[in-house]
Amino acid sequence: HPDGGRSYGKNNCWAFAAMVYKTIWGQSLSCYRGTADDFLRDVPTGKDRAITAKNTKLFVEQIPIGANIRVADNINGGDSNGHNKHSQILVQKDESGFTVYESVDKMVRIRYYTWQQYAAKYEKYKYFKYIKFPVPKVIQEKEILPKEIFKETLTEKLDIKSGNISSAQSTIKKITFDQWSEWLLVGSPLPVIAIETPH
Repeated sequence: HPDGGRSYGKNNCWAFAAMVYKTIWGQSLSCYRGTADDFLRDVPTGKDRAITAKNTKLFVEQIPIGANIRVADNINGGDSNGHNKHSQILVQKDESGFTVYESVDKMVRIRYYTWQQYAAKYEKYKYFKYIKFPVPKVIQEKEILPKEIFKETLTEKLDIKSGNISSAQSTIKKITFDQWSEWLLVGSPLPVIAIETPH
């Protein structure tokens, strides 16, 4: 589905995003917020989810490429609820903004937005309903945030390796979101920064 190509179908943005999501991750996408793979599941409803330049930057800077972004004026229930609603896949980001891959009624497109442009374009949708990307099964079973299980598991790994828990905790503080999320998703034994840190 090239940029500018035929639409996936009228009002079929969700089906298109779900198809791309499954192609990328090998997992199906659910149509409800608050699931284990929802990055925003602990974010309160209301202004904390409002589509503002500040919130857009805050959320997008922390999520991996391939994440599904759902915006809607009604965030309760399934994705058929609400009047204004849209789904997109994140395919690029930088310090000024990000690029989404989406199907609209007229075409499939790849569109870049600055944080401000995105907020202006989608303000009528009001809220980020969810932002989803896969998390390891162990996290889903424990029903805790990825960062918590990451810190717990990595502290144990580094402590065993170095014999010093304070050294492990010091290393963890230096690891960025992208580094730990890549470690979770790829499943390598240790993040690169942990391997390179002298003990």
